[in-house]
Amino acid sequence: MKIFMKSYLCFFFLIILSLSGLGCSFNIPSTDSPSDWPTVTQNETILVDIPKINEEIQSPLVIQGKAPGAWYFEGVFPIKLLNEAGEEIALTQAQAEGDWMTDQMVPFRATLIFPTPLVNQGILRFAKDNPSGLPENDQIFDLPVKFASVDSLDYSLFWGSTVKDPGGFLCDQVYPVTRKATRELTMEEILSQLLIGPLENEKNEGYFSSLNAGIQVNSISIKGDTAFVDFNEALDQAVGGSCRVVGIRAQITQTIKAISFVKDVVISINGETETILQP
Repeated sequence: MKIFMKSYLCFFFLIILSLSGLGCSFNIPSTDSPSDWPTVTQNETILVDIPKINEEIQSPLVIQGKAPGAWYFEGVFPIKLLNEAGEEIALTQAQAEGDWMTDQMVPFRATLIFPTPLVNQGILRFAKDNPSGLPENDQIFDLPVKFASVDSLDYSLFWGSTVKDPGGFLCDQVYPVTRKATRELTMEEILSQLLIGPLENEKNEGYFSSLNAGIQVNSISIKGDTAFVDFNEALDQAVGGSCRVVGIRAQITQTIKAISFVKDVVISINGETETILQP
């Protein structure tokens, strides 16, 4: 009888272990880390009608499509144009055409103005507006595009002119001079050309710069549609006179605005913005 009971208990115990093992098999956590999971960079719920994938684009570019209402904040969301290196070329906003406070697809339209790069390919990046700033709320859709082939690119530098303003009374008026580059120039490279001053042939045509010699760019950053440019102290040395100060600001501001999509320019000297460039 005791032998029978021991056998019975052993058999029962084995059954319990088997069932426990089966139960555990459904709860074994995955050994894959988040870094091993595929990264989703596109959201299939956005529909872009214009331009088409890998379409050749030129400025100004009209963009049309549909996006979920959740993508909009105050009726807009950002669209960026990137070159093949992932660098931002231009920025605009998609504007809802209709009520955006809905779960349905909402038509949008945007116009993008951009300098044509020398590279062949780029990315049109659509981003869900994320006022919270939380990464988990980010969503993007990347649309590959192509650029028209060019041998050179035009860029503009802004100078004062003794020909167009002989009396020098129009302090805030600066005038563009077009130059050519064999490749796409960064904002800092173009500003460096501005700081060097006009070429001899440009001087002969009456163009001049109000900027001092020895000015250097400390840093450039863009936030939204505002460019922040920081210079060394040479920018502010011996610049007495309100007309010259206005001319300095105009040269820098207009040159930067001609480079890209920015609407505002904040100039600083070693981080200081309030007390600089005083008449």
